[in-house]
Amino acid sequence: MKTPKLLLLFIITLPFSIYSQDYKKFIKENASWRVYQNIIQFPDTTIYDEIWENYFAGDTLVQGVSYHKMYKHLLSSINNDYHAPYTRIGNKTLDALVREDTISKKVFALFVSDRGYCTPNEEHLLYDFSLSPGDEYKEQCNLGFSYSTMDEIKPDPNYPSHRAFYSEEGDYHKVYTEGIGAPTGPIEYISSVEGTVFVLDQYCVGQNCALTTSVEENGLTSFSNYPNPFVEYTRLTNPKSIQSIQVTSLGGQSINFGFNNKNGELNIIADKGIYFVTISTHHNKQYTIRIVKL
Repeated sequence: MKTPKLLLLFIITLPFSIYSQDYKKFIKENASWRVYQNIIQFPDTTIYDEIWENYFAGDTLVQGVSYHKMYKHLLSSINNDYHAPYTRIGNKTLDALVREDTISKKVFALFVSDRGYCTPNEEHLLYDFSLSPGDEYKEQCNLGFSYSTMDEIKPDPNYPSHRAFYSEEGDYHKVYTEGIGAPTGPIEYISSVEGTVFVLDQYCVGQNCALTTSVEENGLTSFSNYPNPFVEYTRLTNPKSIQSIQVTSLGGQSINFGFNNKNGELNIIADKGIYFVTISTHHNKQYTIRIVKL
């Protein structure tokens, strides 16, 4: 008679195992997130405006409170096909200061720049991983809404060892994952803002994530432009490495332009639109970047 009782006890406790699992920390050494901005899918390829990685490196004190520094580093496809492997380009920038309370299971962020819903230089609740189904909560600032109810918590389909938090509010379906963040990235908006859409491409922890390959390892020169989008002109990085430039439209038509190889200033002599800049270097390398004229 004892065996059925033990079996019944096991069956009762099994569904609750996911809620008692070890808490997955959001801030980890050697953790990297790779994020796309404004993906456009074609039948034979996928392109995007920008791609970057976020990672933690170092700490700092703000009014006596310790924060971890989250950096952003732009990436470029080494093979110019919008796919891995990638190389880091330019200098890293400080994207946010983040702290985590592992006791309350909450993540807070202090943003360096204006992020729409998140006022810069003020601490905001980013994620609350202590919620249970049925709990009502005030939306984190990167969600951009007021109040919601947590509907379901279950394993994340892409990262089964992490819990995914689901909330359905009208037409909005929101989800974020313990230790990883939202499907838009660690600190990006879950909703689109002014047509901007972010997509978390890969999350990885460890020295062998292969998210990027350094410029030094490949001996390559990479290019980016700023600002992008732009109104009057944009500037290309590493202008002295450029031998020639070709600008084409989405349809493949050649576009007239002006280029200053001293300061990298590029003027597109055409209407608003999306254009591709193909750069040939003095080292017989070729790169293509995507620019947007407003």
